[in-house]
Amino acid sequence: MAGRVDVSVVIAAWNCAGTLEAALDTALGQDGVSVEAIVADDCSKDETAARARARGDADARVRLVQNPVNAGPAAARNRAIDAARGEWIAVLDADDAYAPGRLRRMVALGAEKGADAVLDNLREVDETGAPISNAPFLSLKAPEQWDLSRWAMDNRVFEARRCTGFLKPLIRRGFLEAQGLRYREAMRNSEDYALIADLLVRGGTVWALPEPGYLYTRWSGSTSHRYKAAELQAVVDFARDFEATHGADQDPDTRGALRRYRLAIENAAALNDGVMALQSRRPLGFLRAIAGRPRALPLFGKWLGEVIGKRLPGRRSAGT
Repeated sequence: MAGRVDVSVVIAAWNCAGTLEAALDTALGQDGVSVEAIVADDCSKDETAARARARGDADARVRLVQNPVNAGPAAARNRAIDAARGEWIAVLDADDAYAPGRLRRMVALGAEKGADAVLDNLREVDETGAPISNAPFLSLKAPEQWDLSRWAMDNRVFEARRCTGFLKPLIRRGFLEAQGLRYREAMRNSEDYALIADLLVRGGTVWALPEPGYLYTRWSGSTSHRYKAAELQAVVDFARDFEATHGADQDPDTRGALRRYRLAIENAAALNDGVMALQSRRPLGFLRAIAGRPRALPLFGKWLGEVIGKRLPGRRSAGT
């Protein structure tokens, strides 16, 4: 594709043949900016790569890159970023969508503020694209600049009202290249949080828009999040390393925020270990998880209360 590219949309794709083309439609249909879409196939076992290749044959704005082995979304996005030509990098998951005008609004704010990354609000939708709620994910009234302290505090798992790590960034490619920044490939969860934290600690500026431009698909019948222990441990390792490496150089509020983020992740990992032990009928494993992380005990109580509440009779909504 010749000519200027404003935004390279990177799509990490794994076994998503049924949703990929709809996601591409919303990326390529953005108005007011020139767009390319780079699909990074992560060794899918379905027709994902074939559909991306066919779409590229029909539209030069679409390109396919492929990981040689399944390596997770961070590695797939990095492969796409390496191939990108746009001034900005935008992230899109293969089962999600962009609202009309999203990228135009984000690029405009980035240009106005000289931002290195721009975030916007999201709206949860079902698999048909219908809003699950009319309320946006975050209560923002106007564009805001976010610092590292707020970013860490807003990503405390089970403690923050809404984890802003769910937001999908628009990032200035020149900043990524100048700083040698990429997604941390050891992380299969919280990788967007880590990238923005790395950007902020290197002096990057982050702005957030109140408009919900990202449509996050919540599939019906999906269960609550369950994590593999190794995946959560990678997030714990990141939180500890980041605090140890950068915490001393921060102001007191930011140091405190990084500490609280790290504690929240450690508590979440302990909760996950305990829940998995109970579900596997290993009571000793549950007791070890509690004993090893007593600060996570309130989370166990909250989880248990939710489980009991779901199983008690008379929990149907009114009128059913």
